[in-house]
Amino acid sequence: MAIANPSEFFTSLSEKFSDASVASSLKELGAVYFFALTGEGGGEYTIDLKALTTAPGAPASFDCKVTMTASDFLGVINGTVMSQQLFMMGKLMIEGDMSLALRLEQVFSAAR
Repeated sequence: MAIANPSEFFTSLSEKFSDASVASSLKELGAVYFFALTGEGGGEYTIDLKALTTAPGAPASFDCKVTMTASDFLGVINGTVMSQQLFMMGKLMIEGDMSLALRLEQVFSAAR
């Protein structure tokens, strides 16, 4: 089933943290991701894999910041758009640790 909006994704991911195998897999990343989603349906969201939490809003500090439109974010989450393609087109911007950005698929797949 496709995820309809960004907040649905972050809620779904938060619920998955109660699964021990998902939690241990994601906690090993030990990162704080900040998503700045622009446009209709956008907003700011934080995924803290150190504490295994998600929250609306910006964190005090982050390891990796991802900026893109909310519609492109949904395309990536739902598998209709490749994040690498968006990055090459300048539609997905990364600030901070690029190696953590490359591991985002692991985070995204956990919520599916």
